[in-house]
Amino acid sequence: MIYFHGIGEDLGLLDAEVCCIGEMLNMNVLAVEYPGFGTNFYQGVATEYLILADAKRVVQYVNE
Repeated sequence: MIYFHGIGEDLGLLDAEVCCIGEMLNMNVLAVEYPGFGTNFYQGVATEYLILADAKRVVQYVNE
């Protein structure tokens, strides 16, 4: 599963939640940070274009 968190959150606060989701669904979870949040703080502001570009890169990575 590719997981994008909700508004006003960042991955640093969701570690337990993401692990719980994976355990409950019995699957691997790849959690992605939005541009401008958490570890991507310096990437810029979360625009539609940047979010879609990141999502495409993540899907490509998973498929490879």
